[in-house]
Amino acid sequence: MVSKIIKIGKSNGVIIPNEFLKRLHFKDRAILDIEKEKLVIKPVKKKPRENWENIIKEELEKHGSSEALSPDFFADGSLEDWTW
Repeated sequence: MVSKIIKIGKSNGVIIPNEFLKRLHFKDRAILDIEKEKLVIKPVKKKPRENWENIIKEELEKHGSSEALSPDFFADGSLEDWTW
């Protein structure tokens, strides 16, 4: 398939048909990379910071205390003030 490159502000863009996006499970963001002289576009599988609260809690349990991760950062061992 040939797609026209269009001007979008100071950048350029390519129209990707909805069928392609649906088949490849794209949502609202994409990862762009160059591999072997080719443009590669991949879907983003997770949102930034997704599940961080559980990951941090698991690490705290694994190491026995918050000091193993950072003595200042988790001074009280509570994550209640953090917005995830």
